[in-house]
Amino acid sequence: MSSEKASTSDGGNPGGRIRATKAQLQEQLTEALSKLQALQAELDDSRKEVKSLQQQLADRQAPMAEASEGITELQSESSSHVEKTPPGPKSTFRIELYDPGAGNYQGKIEHPYTGTKKAFTGLDMVAIESFIRSLLPQSERSLNNQQATKAPASTPDADAIRLKRIVSLHARDEIPLSILEHEQPFRVQLELDTTELDEHYNWSATVYAKTISGKPYPLGKTAEPLVDVPKADLYVLPDTLKPGVYKLEAELYRQQTGGHQWAYQGNKVGDWIQVN
Repeated sequence: MSSEKASTSDGGNPGGRIRATKAQLQEQLTEALSKLQALQAELDDSRKEVKSLQQQLADRQAPMAEASEGITELQSESSSHVEKTPPGPKSTFRIELYDPGAGNYQGKIEHPYTGTKKAFTGLDMVAIESFIRSLLPQSERSLNNQQATKAPASTPDADAIRLKRIVSLHARDEIPLSILEHEQPFRVQLELDTTELDEHYNWSATVYAKTISGKPYPLGKTAEPLVDVPKADLYVLPDTLKPGVYKLEAELYRQQTGGHQWAYQGNKVGDWIQVN
């Protein structure tokens, strides 16, 4: 009799064991789904981070693409020049740029022939140009200097007025602006050198942004004439310049006696700006 009861106790409730097993499996399945959802959320976050890093990389590569375009233009101009003129001295320079982060470029320019090197911080075009000029062959350097100092058709007056500085500023305040977004408006401020000016003077200026290769993009012209005013602001609209590195430059004019003609007063080179 007791043997039959034990047998009933061991195997008499198979449905209960099945339900317990199902409950255990359901609990494991729920736990697995929860982990899967957590992994999916991590994957989504990783994808967003990768997308953000790709965008940052594209933003940082844009100035380099502009520089590469300028180098290509220079190479094209150099090739056409070689086809039309006898071979002359050749100079080779190598530029390396490193980006430790946040666009804080560290660079090095080298003249392989002499082994001379120079380090620079940021996109310091002044340092790069100075280094190249110092190592150009003498004949090429002389030609380069002549081109750099060559004046337009009209020669500046003996009593010419001159610009003291050209700077880029935020559109609404006096904060200097050297790196900006292409959809960001900004302001170019021109200031006269008043040390040798007469008591009364009239002037105006046309402002350009030039690429590394020297291609000019007109930004606008100041009011005409500016009477006895030593400073002038030129507001530049968003999207005027595509991403790249530019050098600000202005042509200065003075109104001659009688007010019917404008006399060219010379060029002035100003700040470098980087448009992202």
